[in-house]
Amino acid sequence: MNVEELSNPTVKAAVTALHAGDRSAWLALFAPHATLTDDGNKRNYIEWSGSELFGKGNGRIINIESEEANGLTINTLFHSTVWGEFRTFWTFEIQGDKITRLDVGQLN
Repeated sequence: MNVEELSNPTVKAAVTALHAGDRSAWLALFAPHATLTDDGNKRNYIEWSGSELFGKGNGRIINIESEEANGLTINTLFHSTVWGEFRTFWTFEIQGDKITRLDVGQLN
């Protein structure tokens, strides 16, 4: 599955920003008080994004394997320069066109 096939426009915009390495566009999609969890651990979405996606981790979605829950969950193959390659889920909660919650984690 490629980015153009994603059914939720906000999720599509988020993945597009991530693929482009566009931190500003990525962060602009989040509501000011959005929450994020990584493997169940609560993180500050700005700090996590800066470290895991746009900083030392240089994280990228290599492949979108599937989407579920009306496009609000995507299952992916993810690459991090720190952690290597592994399968992940990304579950978004969206109000209007803003991400209010993002849960990411490793799939077994």
